[in-house]
Amino acid sequence: MSDPHGVDSLKISDKEALREADLSGNSWSKSTLSGGGGASSDCVEVTRIILDGVVAGYAMRDSNDPDGPKLYWTPGEYRAFVGGILERQENLLPAEW
Repeated sequence: MSDPHGVDSLKISDKEALREADLSGNSWSKSTLSGGGGASSDCVEVTRIILDGVVAGYAMRDSNDPDGPKLYWTPGEYRAFVGGILERQENLLPAEW
């Protein structure tokens, strides 16, 4: 189910399936605007999570810490996030910024 902003409302078990997906063989993409890469580059990488042959969600990680924590997004959440960035929505930034 989607809210008016296009963000999916999922059961916790559905979101857990994203977190439990094996991402070891996934290709991760980095923005072409990431500043040339390397250890000094501050950027994130994203990959699709395929479950039962369909895109079930996305995972995002810090390119400098590929084995560290990841953010998990449903397709609707990811579309809303990227759409907000493309529209330069300032409410995507923490309040203290």
